[in-house]
Amino acid sequence: MTVRRRDGSDGEVETRKRRVENEIVGKKKQRGREMVKMET
Repeated sequence: MTVRRRDGSDGEVETRKRRVENEIVGKKKQRGREMVKMET
């Protein structure tokens, strides 16, 4: 999934940043779920 804009490079950079952000958010969510499991 690469978003093509008039500047091809800019679109790719933005999608990469978003992917990294999504990965970080996903890891945080996984950690939160693990913490909840540990508490119970």
